[in-house]
Amino acid sequence: MSAVEMQEINNNTVDVFKSDIDMYINLWMEERHVEDLCKVSQNRWYNCCKYIYEHVFKVNPKYLKDDNNINNAYDTDKVNEVLDIYIDLCNDYEKVVNIVGFTFFTGIHRDTLNGWVNGVQLGSSGSDICKKIDQMREESLVGLQISGKNNPMCYMPSLNKYCGFNMPGVRDQGARARALTASELPKLGSGNCARLPDKFDNSSPDNGEIVIDNSNNSNPSI
Repeated sequence: MSAVEMQEINNNTVDVFKSDIDMYINLWMEERHVEDLCKVSQNRWYNCCKYIYEHVFKVNPKYLKDDNNINNAYDTDKVNEVLDIYIDLCNDYEKVVNIVGFTFFTGIHRDTLNGWVNGVQLGSSGSDICKKIDQMREESLVGLQISGKNNPMCYMPSLNKYCGFNMPGVRDQGARARALTASELPKLGSGNCARLPDKFDNSSPDNGEIVIDNSNNSNPSI
């Protein structure tokens, strides 16, 4: 069989299980009287992903496994195609892309994915799949954050935990700031330490100078 014929078969196979996925999503919604999948919670979306796995990938392991059935191994090209479908569905239905949802969707065990992260199995191609999940998790979280549908702060804990974001107002500047040496510290009694302009007159501001009058304040702020 030529490479072109094999590609045609693979494309047809993808088209078949794409149709199956759409069908079982609709069945899941009908059975639970769900009218808009965008409005269901992330946890219910996980249930929908499990439903898809039970009816599509569990009964058709060839959609994910190596055609030669060597050691029951996964085919990374097939897994990557299914991952793209999963990402598209999450974006369509405004859900977070993450490893939990993908394991429910495909039935691939989390320990297997962890092995791919370190290149223990499948080499760099398996690692690339895991990197894509992590990258798209951040993209989906940021996309949901700026969508305007929910309070943006709802997504910050996940961005903090999984993507290394910092909460607004408590961003650690220390990691980026270099401590001054003794010779770089300002010298007391060396004249104009604040570098104010010569003959500075605080009583007559001009062009944007801000005067803070604490004359009537018994406890002026610092």
